[in-house]
Amino acid sequence: GENMLQDYCYDKVKLLHELSRIGNFVKKHALPEAKRKNMPQSVKLYSELLRDVDNNVSKLSKVLEETCKKGKFK
Repeated sequence: GENMLQDYCYDKVKLLHELSRIGNFVKKHALPEAKRKNMPQSVKLYSELLRDVDNNVSKLSKVLEETCKKGKFK
C-alpha cells in the first residue's frame, strides 16, 4: 500500500540524487580535466556518460512527478 509507494519513491529520489552527483562530478571535474590534458578518448567517454546521466535524470524526474505526487510521498 502506501508504505510500498513511499519505498518506491524513496528509491527513485535516491537514484536521482546519486545520478545528479555523478553528472555534476563529470561536468565540473572529469570532463574539463580531460579537455585540459588533451585526452580525446576521455572527452568522448565523459561526454557520452554525461549525456546518458542527464537523460536518465530526466526520465527519473518525470517518473517522480507522475507517481510520487505531493501527498503520496511524505
